[in-house]
Amino acid sequence: MLISSLTFYYRFLWVSLQVDELCEQVCDEDIRKTITNLPKTLEETFIRVLRRISSRSHKSLAEKAFLWIAAAARPLCLEEMREAIAIEIGQKYTIRERLCNDVNDIVVACQNLVHVDEEDGSIQFAHHTIRDFLVENPNKGQQSIEDDLRLFFVELDLADHYIGEICVTYLHFNDFRTTLTQREKPITFPNPSKIATLALSSESSRASKLLQKRLQKGASRSIDMAHVVKASPTVQLDHPFLKYASAYWLAHTKNFSSHRSMTWDLWVKLVFEDHSLLKRPWDSTPEAVDDAILKWARQINHNALIQHCNRTLTGKRINRDARVKLVEGHFAAENAWH
Repeated sequence: MLISSLTFYYRFLWVSLQVDELCEQVCDEDIRKTITNLPKTLEETFIRVLRRISSRSHKSLAEKAFLWIAAAARPLCLEEMREAIAIEIGQKYTIRERLCNDVNDIVVACQNLVHVDEEDGSIQFAHHTIRDFLVENPNKGQQSIEDDLRLFFVELDLADHYIGEICVTYLHFNDFRTTLTQREKPITFPNPSKIATLALSSESSRASKLLQKRLQKGASRSIDMAHVVKASPTVQLDHPFLKYASAYWLAHTKNFSSHRSMTWDLWVKLVFEDHSLLKRPWDSTPEAVDDAILKWARQINHNALIQHCNRTLTGKRINRDARVKLVEGHFAAENAWH
């Protein structure tokens, strides 16, 4: 029953794509020619659609969109996709001139291979067989594939690493420095007793003293707003990709390395330095942060974190042992002198 249902859907998908192909024609003669030369399999149909995409001016949009749809940790909405595909590795800030003027151009560029989900507004492949086709080795099938079409295919390992580089680049945008500056400089409020003194300075000294005495019974302290500063709604609205990047930057950087990843140094900063827009899954004191990160990294097999933390901890142990030997040598020299 399941096999027959799948077969029916594949046939339905095949027919749907053929109808779209016929609708692309501009005259009756072209329609007749297309009917006599319809592809016989889904694979051939997908290749024909890719050829059609490749002949259009927005083919680079489709290349980027296919990569993100195939390799993202969760489906992106159109606004997230619009910002994500406009980012280049190493970019310093948002370049609005690179954003699509019409977000629907992304869907149009991909022809009928993608659609926007009506429930959550995410952009997805029209069927899982399209993803399966695009993530397979293009040399695997019997159908020969032109070189210019190979750009549409997705190597998942490379795509995952690329998305990680984009997320790290994005989280270091200068656009977010205002938010980070707010967090570095906490907002403090005056001591309530001082406010009372000023407010009652023109009243009787007895009333002022009574109020100050009552206020001082509790432990008055400054309120550090650094702990509550988050990305404002305006920042989220202007940077829709921020929600994805801040949540999944670690998931896409499992295979980062110092010799492979262009954003390695920036990634290390995200791991170890304070950043108010990030979501970190480990909790620790500053003194035990390396051990906490290493424990978490081993649980999910995050290779980049494991290797970096091991090197960091090894370096600390070497420095500690060197200091111990230095102290021991100092005392030994003193004892020998005496």
